[in-house]
Amino acid sequence: MSESFPNIRPWRKPGEHYKAKATVVGCFDDGFLPAFFEFIEVKGLDRKDAIILPGGAKSLSSPADEAHRKTMLWAIQTSVALHHSDTIILVLHENCGAYGGTEPDYKKELDAAEEYLRGFFPDTMKYEKWVSGFNGYRRLE
Repeated sequence: MSESFPNIRPWRKPGEHYKAKATVVGCFDDGFLPAFFEFIEVKGLDRKDAIILPGGAKSLSSPADEAHRKTMLWAIQTSVALHHSDTIILVLHENCGAYGGTEPDYKKELDAAEEYLRGFFPDTMKYEKWVSGFNGYRRLE
C-alpha cells in the first residue's frame, strides 16, 4: 500500500513565480536543520531558496574537493538566476563534522566564502554571514 499525505499542500499555485528574498546556504546536518529553518522563519524569509549541502558555506571557503565548490556555486547561481535573490546568507554551524572535529575560525571561513562569491555576482549583491551555535545564531561582520 502506498502512503499519502493529502493535508500537505503546495505553498504556491502551479505556474506562479516568486522572487526569493534571499539565497540561504547551510549544512545538511540533521542536528542543525531545525534551528536553520527556525532562523529563516524568524528572519521573515517567507520566500527564499535554501541550499543545503554538507558543510554549508565551507564548500566555498575550504572545500575538501573543488567539485564541492563548483556544486555550491552552481546551486547559488541557479537560485539567483531563477528567483532573482539579491542577498546571499552564508551559514556555518558549531561542531560541524565537515571540519573533522576541529572548530574553524568562523570569520575567516565566512569572509573567504563571501570573497569567492564576489567574483561571480554583481557589486549590488548583499551578503550576510552567520554562525549557528548551541546558544543560537550570531551574525559576523
